Amino acid sequence: MSVSSKDLMRIVEGQAYRCALSGVDLSPRMSSLDHKTPASRGGSNELDNLQVIHPVVNYSKARLNNEEFIAMCHAVARTHQDTGNASWADKMMHHKSGGQA
Repeated sequence: MSVSSKDLMRIVEGQAYRCALSGVDLSPRMSSLDHKTPASRGGSNELDNLQVIHPVVNYSKARLNNEEFIAMCHAVARTHQDTGNASWADKMMHHKSGGQA
């Protein structure tokens, strides 16, 4: 199945123009089509297996399915929860605004 531009718009609109996994605002330049279950692990190209996510999230997710990726993120967050660092989303918004957060 090929995905049309209308299909992509339906996906992005359904996600309120936010990354399906991180919630970070998406833009045309900062978005990436992703398989919830990777094609390399048997996931289909059907619309219900597709989502639009931030490119950094997609790179980090790699070949994990959504559940595995979220579990990994929880483990990392638990390990670093008391560091007092800004959240990833805060850092991404700071970077996006050219440091004018």
